[in-house]
Amino acid sequence: MQKIRRTFLFISLLIFSGSKSKVAAQSYIPLPDSNAYWLIMAPGGWSTEAFATDTMQNDTLINGVNYTKLFFNPDPQYPPYVFYYVGGYRNDTAAKKTFYIPKDSIQEFLLYDFSVNAGDTIWQVITRIPTLPTIPIQYSIIDLRVDSIRYQTIGPRNHKWVFLYNITNSWYYSSWIELIGSLGGLIDYSQWEGNNLICMNYNDTIYYGGQPPYLYYPGRCDTLNIVTDVQASSSNNTYEIFPSPAADYLSAAFSNIISYPVTVSICNSLGRICKTVVLYHSNADIDVSELSNGIYLIIVENQNNIYKTQKFIKQ
Repeated sequence: MQKIRRTFLFISLLIFSGSKSKVAAQSYIPLPDSNAYWLIMAPGGWSTEAFATDTMQNDTLINGVNYTKLFFNPDPQYPPYVFYYVGGYRNDTAAKKTFYIPKDSIQEFLLYDFSVNAGDTIWQVITRIPTLPTIPIQYSIIDLRVDSIRYQTIGPRNHKWVFLYNITNSWYYSSWIELIGSLGGLIDYSQWEGNNLICMNYNDTIYYGGQPPYLYYPGRCDTLNIVTDVQASSSNNTYEIFPSPAADYLSAAFSNIISYPVTVSICNSLGRICKTVVLYHSNADIDVSELSNGIYLIIVENQNNIYKTQKFIKQ
C-alpha cells in the first residue's frame, strides 16, 4: 500500500494540482506563437503524430487577422520528417480564448476558452487531421460542460486546468491546460478515444510529458526517446478497464502482466485515493457504485512497480 501511495503521490503532483489547486490564478497564459512542438500518442501506443509551429514567429493573414501557422506530421518517428500546413490559430488574450481556422477555410472555430468556470457550457471544434495533405480536414462542433477547474504549478507560473465532458455524449471527455492545450491532442480527438498528448515543449523547455512525466524540464520532445519508452511499456503490460462513463461496475481485463497481484487504485481530481482493489487474476469487476459522480484517475500497479494510468467518468 505504501508503494501505491508513493506512486500516486508522484503522479498526482504531476497530473492533478493537489494542494496547489488552492493557489490563486495568475494572468492568462496563451498558446505559444512560435517554437512549440506537441507529440501525440494514438490508440494502443503504436503510432504517434506531431504538431509544430515555426521556430520563429511566422504568421499568416486570414480575413485581415494574423494567425500562427500550424504544421502537422502524421508519423514523426520515421523519415521523411515532413510537416505540412493544417491551418492557423490565434490567441485572444483579453477574452482568454484561442481560435482555429483549418486550411482551405475562412471559418473560425473556438479551440479553447480559459475564461470558463465550473458548470459553464461552451462549444468547441473537434478536428480530424488526415495523414495526407491532399485530403480535406474534417471537423465537427460539440457542446461541452465544465466539470471542474484546477491550477497546476509548472515552473514559475500557475496554469489553469479545465476538465470537460460532452453534454450529449458523456463518453467524450477532455482537459485543457493553459499554454499546453488539450491532453487529448492539440486540435483534434478526445481522450476517451485513446489519444493522448505525451510531450509538449516551448522554447527548449518541456512543459508536459506523459512517459516519463516531465513538467518544466529542459529539452525538446523531438529529441527525447519518449515514444520508444512508452511503446515498450505499453507492449509489455496491457490492460483494459471499461466502460467510461460507468454507474455501478468497471470491468478489468489484463494481459501480459508480469506478476500478480495487481493493485488498482481509483483517485479523485483532488488527489485522494477513493478506492483500492487487489486483483489476483486477469479478469475482474470493480464496484464503483459508492463513488460520487465526477472524473477519476485509475492507477494500475504490480509488485514490479510497473504502473499505468487512465481516467474514467462516474455518473
